[in-house]
Amino acid sequence: MSALCMALQTNDIVLHIFQCLSPPQDDEPDRSNQRALARSARVCKSFSNAALNVLWEKMDSMVPSLCLFAAFKQVRGDMGGYNTMHIAHMLVEGEDIRAPSVWTLCGQPTPAEWSRFKQYATRVREITSPKDDCVDASSLMLLSQENNCEPLFPHLRVAIWYRSPSIEAGLLAVMSLSVRRLRLVYNDLICVPHTQWPITKRDYGLQAILDSVGAYLPSLETFEFEGLAHSFSLTSISNMKALRSVDLAQLTCASDGEGRLLEALSTMANLDSLHITSTLRADLVPKGSGFVNLRSLTIHRSWENVVPLLLAVSSSPLEEFHLLRLKLPPPEAFYSIGHALRQLSSTLRVFDMQLTGTDAAWSDNDHASSTTAVIRPLLRLEFLESFSWDWQCTTHRPFATTDKDLYEIGIAWPNLHILSLLGPDHRDTFPTVRGLQSLLQSCPKLSQLFLPGMDPSLYPEFSDVSYDLQTLVVEQQRHTLGDTHRLAKELNRLLPKLDVVRSSRPFVDKMGDPILNHPWNGVMEMVASRKQPPGACSSGSS
Repeated sequence: MSALCMALQTNDIVLHIFQCLSPPQDDEPDRSNQRALARSARVCKSFSNAALNVLWEKMDSMVPSLCLFAAFKQVRGDMGGYNTMHIAHMLVEGEDIRAPSVWTLCGQPTPAEWSRFKQYATRVREITSPKDDCVDASSLMLLSQENNCEPLFPHLRVAIWYRSPSIEAGLLAVMSLSVRRLRLVYNDLICVPHTQWPITKRDYGLQAILDSVGAYLPSLETFEFEGLAHSFSLTSISNMKALRSVDLAQLTCASDGEGRLLEALSTMANLDSLHITSTLRADLVPKGSGFVNLRSLTIHRSWENVVPLLLAVSSSPLEEFHLLRLKLPPPEAFYSIGHALRQLSSTLRVFDMQLTGTDAAWSDNDHASSTTAVIRPLLRLEFLESFSWDWQCTTHRPFATTDKDLYEIGIAWPNLHILSLLGPDHRDTFPTVRGLQSLLQSCPKLSQLFLPGMDPSLYPEFSDVSYDLQTLVVEQQRHTLGDTHRLAKELNRLLPKLDVVRSSRPFVDKMGDPILNHPWNGVMEMVASRKQPPGACSSGSS
């Protein structure tokens, strides 16, 4: 092969590796090209180190890394003829269960194997314990002892750990002082109502684990828990003094007494982000002295206890408040929530709701026919910069969004940067460009706007003023091609900085398939192409 051909081949390999090493665009990294990356790394040694860092940075299971030891093997276990109910009882009691197969160390690792293991283990930054395959904790402890009691993964920063027998011993053998995020998953498959869950060895074991973690990981910043637990077993979280974020959104609390868990969390001086379910009680949180640095509060699943929880954080410099995966509370409860939020109005900047439906009381409320009639309790949060509600359901909301709503929102929240009012609407009553114009006049800093639809029947009043809106998403558009084209032209004149390529969103039916029976996408893309210089590469519509 000529030198030129070799150079071209090497260039192709380097280019491919750089493509594999490019950072992911979404929250979840695209790991589909790891096999190709591994092949390229073997061919191009100059980039093998960087490629190996990418390949070993996140491990979905620790088993492949431990298999670098030839003596680490999967051994068949014996369930001893236990039936499912007996196994469930043993699991509840926290007893050690011999799994159908267990990964265990069956011999002595060689120096060469240790050298190879360390070469890869130092690259691991995130690791997950096996969810289905059981790893013998005594083997992990033995490996740690042979490693001079040093952690097996010295540069680990994220650990996701599923409950297993002897979980504490195995967890501490893998942990290193560099860990910043820990997630514990206690999703035991036991058919017992959580209200009848007894206090067992399992709960005391969890309490002991958290005590050990608090002592061993002084720099832990994020703690997450998923599964069923009694609240007393989680109060040790408050001993982790460096914690900045606690996520208990997927906690199923068997009992919360009088609110001991939140009382313990309220004493954490560095806590600035808290995700909880509304089933937790705040009876014992000292009013006016708890959660002194909390800046973000997220409440999941239900609107019950939301008002007591807001009163518990009334002295916090709260900037963000999120209500996720719940139905819109009935009018009286929503007004109470708005009244409680007024105590936080001087600091609150973000309010976010993800709704799965509405309470039946809204259908019988004659005064709740418009968006502002529903959110009126929130309009006194005068410093709000971001407001969002997202209807994640197929049912239609019983009220509409009109020009009047946009006008009132603009007057109430002049500092808005982001406004989202998405959701299915059966009334086909949408704001016009004039309503959009009045909103932009009142909110000069508005850069992102999400609307359930737009009516092209009214055009903006003549004005030489242009606005800085950069992103506009219109969820529904049910008008003729001519009307939509005229609307797009008016928006193009009114909003010269608008990223119209991202301003189209196809309908989606109940099965999740796009329905492209309206011209909105095509028209907006036509307008977008006129703004781009010749040869510019256009991104696809969302």
